[in-house]
Amino acid sequence: MMCCMLGLELGVHAQESVFLQQYREKVKAYFLPSLSGNANASYTGNPLELYRELPSIETPLYFQGRDTKYGASVTLLQPVYSGGALKAGLEKSRKEKESALYEEKRVTNGVLYQADQYYWNKVACEEMVEVAAGFKESVAALVEVVRHRVEEEYTDRNDLLMTEVKLNDAEFRLEQARNEAEVARLSMNSFSGEASDKVILTDSLVVPLTEVQVYEQTLETAMAHRPELRIAANQVAIQQSAARIANSRYLPIIPSGSNHRK
Repeated sequence: MMCCMLGLELGVHAQESVFLQQYREKVKAYFLPSLSGNANASYTGNPLELYRELPSIETPLYFQGRDTKYGASVTLLQPVYSGGALKAGLEKSRKEKESALYEEKRVTNGVLYQADQYYWNKVACEEMVEVAAGFKESVAALVEVVRHRVEEEYTDRNDLLMTEVKLNDAEFRLEQARNEAEVARLSMNSFSGEASDKVILTDSLVVPLTEVQVYEQTLETAMAHRPELRIAANQVAIQQSAARIANSRYLPIIPSGSNHRK
């Protein structure tokens, strides 16, 4: 279930990236000239008729209008100045696209971090089972030694009782470690979307950390690569662009174009 939800969230962010790409292309189109046309036709049904007699002409003059009228127009407009709205809109869409990409990266990093947690928790629990099993075997061997010494009357029976109590405690700790390892395995399978009865193989060797960055270098790396910080910076830029778009409504808009009618 968790894996499906994370996959759905990644799909939503991918759709947002496509939407922002389309929005950016739409804003860029505002910088290009716009061409529009219009055509019309009308039917009068009763055209105008004109009949005129002239003294110098034997045959009267007769005029009749057309019963259909046609018209067409073409307009070409090129924005020259729009109060900065177009440039601010393009910058806003660019920052929104970057924020969507950083958000997708943030979700991906979160999934990888959770995967590391589930993986190494399973490794640690399995190692604890090995440690508990080894401790239980050591205590069991000690119980046999003490029992032999009691039989030979070299030690008191109370020592045997104490070692047997330690053995019971070791068996309890081993059973507890096995239960925790089983819970870790089921949690990892649930996160990975695998069946509950499937066994996912994991490493048992942990490489020690040999190089540690100094605090200043670590802070600089985080500031440069953390997607949350980049998203926050883009949100500031987006709000600044939105303010410029709002202010452009109070500024004049100067288009340049031509109109042709026929």
